[in-house]
Amino acid sequence: MKKISTIATFALVLISIMFTGCKLEEKKASIQPSSNSESENTKAEKNEKKLYMQGDFYKIYETDQQNETSYEYCIYDKQNNILDTGTTSNRPSEISSLGNNIIKNYQLLGMSIFRTRYYDIANKKMSKWFSSAIAETTEKVAYLDFTVGTTKVFVQDIFNENAKIDEYPIKPLAANEIITDAKFSTDKLIITYENIENGDQKTITIKLKK
Repeated sequence: MKKISTIATFALVLISIMFTGCKLEEKKASIQPSSNSESENTKAEKNEKKLYMQGDFYKIYETDQQNETSYEYCIYDKQNNILDTGTTSNRPSEISSLGNNIIKNYQLLGMSIFRTRYYDIANKKMSKWFSSAIAETTEKVAYLDFTVGTTKVFVQDIFNENAKIDEYPIKPLAANEIITDAKFSTDKLIITYENIENGDQKTITIKLKK
């Protein structure tokens, strides 16, 4: 009787282990995602990238992810090779041609903060980023430097970072004054600014160094 009892007990234990194993296998199977489910999740998480705008030597793509829109710009040389690429959030780059195969990439970063980069498509050249650029030709750029108590205008070659940078101090703009226009004219830089409260306009003419 003792032997039969021992055998019966062993059989019960064995059946219990087998039953538990089956339950574990069923549990694993129940939490294992199906191939279709995995494909759907991957598709949902994948960024949707679409062409937003294009022109001569550039393309801008729009990407939506987690309720935020970003924009990728690509600048190409004449052989259709990528010269520069980057991403901005919420608003795209404003890309335009200055003529003579020079492309301008303007980015508004927020409020009155902006930066500009230039590309010589024919010669595969790219400038540094200029903060607060207010005027340019296909060869030179004028940009502002704001410091406490003073405002300066810098003029330099666009693509030669080692070239001399000319500096021109000007009267600081008041809090209610903004620059509305600036342009190079022969040997001068003409800057127009406006009082945003009453609309009065004034002009600053800078004689450029030779």
